[in-house]
Parts: sequence; C-alpha cells; structure tokens
Amino acid sequence: MDAKAPAAQPALRRLRGAPLRRARPVPRGRAGGLLFQWGQYHSTSDFGQTFDLHQPFASRCYALLTTCSRVDVRSALAVSSRGPSSFTINRDDTIDGSYPFYWIAIGDAGSPALTDPRQASLGADSTILWGDATSTSDDDQTFTTPVALGAGPSAALTTVVKADVRSALSLTSFDGPGRKLIVNRHNDIDGSVGFNYVGIGARTGATSTGIQRLGDFKLQWGLPTSDSDQEQLFMLPEAFADMNFAVITTIASANHNQGLSLSRPVNARSFIVNRDASIDGARQ
Repeated sequence: MDAKAPAAQPALRRLRGAPLRRARPVPRGRAGGLLFQWGQYHSTSDFGQTFDLHQPFASRCYALLTTCSRVDVRSALAVSSRGPSSFTINRDDTIDGSYPFYWIAIGDAGSPALTDPRQASLGADSTILWGDATSTSDDDQTFTTPVALGAGPSAALTTVVKADVRSALSLTSFDGPGRKLIVNRHNDIDGSVGFNYVGIGARTGATSTGIQRLGDFKLQWGLPTSDSDQEQLFMLPEAFADMNFAVITTIASANHNQGLSLSRPVNARSFIVNRDASIDGARQ
C-alpha cells in the first residue's frame, strides 16, 4: 500500500508503543466504505504493548495484520486485541529485544456504510474480504470465506490473535473462487489458536491483475517464492509513488510455524526478504 502522501503502566502490564517514524502525509486511504492504514512500529515488551492507529476508525477495526521487519526472524507477533483507535501486541516471552514490524489495519470509514461487514468492493474490479476464525487442528483445516472471488491472482494473509504465541499460522492454499482458506499449522502448536485473516482478488466475474488503484493509494498482491536464507529481492508488480508503503507476508506452505521476515524496502518497486535459517527449500 502507499499513500500520496504515555508512560508505562506496569500494574496493567500495558505499554504504549511509539512509531519508528511518522511518514508525511499520514499513510492511509479510503475506498469501498473502508479506511486503510499502515506503518511501522517497534515491539519492545513481552507484555501487552499498545500502538495507536494514525486515525480512529468510525466504529471497528476489521483486520490488523503484522510482519516482522528484521533480518533472520522466525517469530510472529500476536495481535491480542484491536480497537477503533489502537491495537495491542502481546508477543511470546521467548522473543527478546526490539522487533520492528510492519502493520496494516482495515476498518470502517463511516460513509458509505457497508452492506456486509465481512467484505467490500474496491473500485470496479476487486473485492477484499476478512474475518476471524480459530485453528484447532494440526491437519488441513478449511475455513469458508465470506464471498467468492473472481479469476486471476488472489492472496490471503493471517495474523495470530492469541496472546503470547510465537508461531505463525501457515496456509496450505487459498481458493478465492471456491471460498476456501485452508490452514495447516505446525505440529508444535497445541490447542485452539484464534487468527484474523484478509483475502483479496478480483470481484466475481472479473479477472485480477494483482493491482488495484484506488485514487491516491493502491493495493498490490501476489504469490512469489522464497528459496534462500540470504537476502532475496522481490519486485512488486508496479512501482509505488514513493517509499511510503508496507509489505505483509504469510507462508503458503503446510506445517510451518515461521513467519517470513522482511529486511527492508529497497525502492518504490521492491523489497527484501531475509528469512530465518530454519526455513528450508522453496516456500511461497
């Protein structure tokens, strides 16, 4: 995405985070009755740490996605809660030090009102959908998405919402036209784990190009392959106007508990992934 753009409370185990930097103009955009916001923050605490959104949503934050942006990191950052004006990261206690991360938040803009608070049309060609679900199995588990997507490239992303969880949830596949999101988490994950997801692609009857221009910002998505434990450069389908964008990743390969960490954006049309050495082989 791009846009043309208090003190600690130990008794509550709650910290308020500060941004690494505040881009100008504020990174946000409106489309389809939704407000999109994105940025980069630092996670510095193993307790609940709260981060402010750039602008409060009208009533609800539908989705909040995160990706670590530090070299050679396997850990996910669990979003234990999200609200109209802030979200809270409660990472696993085994994570040490400062973790920079990208985030994207999607919520209601207030007008026009959404007819279905689980999906929205973006421009004339694309649909975005979202939801909350619970993973309860180490085998393939299928979740039905709110609406079918059309042809062409589509993508789905997940973020764990259970506090103190280090593992990411890997996807087996995302069948947008068939309304199937299949999760196959790693065998070391036990019990029920809640997660938030977002899917995007063409509207029914249309064909996606992996790009949706929305006035003064745009969304891009795809399914590239990471096959190196060293820095690996990926090109976006189209250049953004500037460096004011965020990249979110989810591994689309069964039985993984790692996140796919980013090093940094390089320019307005590329970014670098530097995954943890525990990830082997080619992974989408």
